Amino acid sequence: MGWSAEDVTLAELARRVFALESDNAKAYPAFYSDPRYAREQLEAITIALGDLPGGSKWVFFTTPKGSLAAPGAWTKDGREDGTARTPLQALAQGDFELTKPTALAYAER
Repeated sequence: MGWSAEDVTLAELARRVFALESDNAKAYPAFYSDPRYAREQLEAITIALGDLPGGSKWVFFTTPKGSLAAPGAWTKDGREDGTARTPLQALAQGDFELTKPTALAYAER
């Protein structure tokens, strides 16, 4: 990502990124440096998740959610049959405005 150790520390303190911890070591999700995502959007979603632990934030980003379903075909009974997407999939497909309220609702649970 081109960040110094100080940049990472400051971003974590500002809740713009999160880490997963194991055996006193921190691991930062690779999606923060993945060009499929706008880092500013990932950081905004991470901020929206507030004080949740890193593991809970990881679960949010990687678990499919019906509220982020991609539009699908219409069923015979007139319902739209979309496919649930993870927040990462939704962000990669340009659905930041749909993903942010989902993050805020997740953080309030």
